[in-house]
Amino acid sequence: VIYNDVSVLENMHAARATRLLSLAGDEDDGGGNSAGSETGDLDILARMQPTQKDAFRSLFRRAILNTDMTLHFAQVAQMKARVSSGIGRGSHPLDDDD
Repeated sequence: VIYNDVSVLENMHAARATRLLSLAGDEDDGGGNSAGSETGDLDILARMQPTQKDAFRSLFRRAILNTDMTLHFAQVAQMKARVSSGIGRGSHPLDDDD
């Protein structure tokens, strides 16, 4: 069991996408496909500081994992509860404080 039966497809997508993000132009992607020199360097994280890389990867992974539709309704209910209780009110630029 690779992903403990939790968001299996989403975890696989996050792992593969993270792997693709860090590939150099001439490396194999693990599936027998070489990015080849025509694509150049694919490592968009190369110039980031370690803390920036960690923050990006965390956000990137959460964005993918949050596409799991089995969790959708619980997430919507949680968001509605936060909105109705006023948590986070005024912290978003589109909130109307007038």
